[in-house]
Amino acid sequence: MRYIETLKDGERISEVYLCKSKSIALTKTGKEYANVMLADKTGQIDSKIWDLNSGGIAEFDVNDYVAVTGQVTSYNGALQFKIERARIASENEYVAADYVPSSRYNIDNMFAELMKYVDSVKSTYMKQLQTPELLKKTCLDVDADPDSAFWGSIVVNVKKSF
Repeated sequence: MRYIETLKDGERISEVYLCKSKSIALTKTGKEYANVMLADKTGQIDSKIWDLNSGGIAEFDVNDYVAVTGQVTSYNGALQFKIERARIASENEYVAADYVPSSRYNIDNMFAELMKYVDSVKSTYMKQLQTPELLKKTCLDVDADPDSAFWGSIVVNVKKSF
């Protein structure tokens, strides 16, 4: 997997990315092209399809995993990807976790750090509200994945309140 944050100007790549947006626009001369935003867990890259008749271009849509081939270029100081070929990727060509932003920190370590702050609370009543089970239940109730960056934000916010 070539993560977007590692791409460099001039590289030719053939990789699978998640399509975050796709729209048709017009050049200054009136020619149609497609604006596509491709993403992975490290970021996103503005992409262009200059030849709308290229194979597979019309077959994918937003939220599809797309196998793309093309060239990374620099335009106005930002990287851009020129898509030459595209197709919807097969399920065996990608791992969904590569496309979901996640914490770079160890989840168990973050939770242990959080529990240190919980343990430092002096009030008996407040301490009863901050059990690991209640914290996990609270996070699950808001549809947060306990293995996500959400836990990292909890640790940061708990630090601020002590």
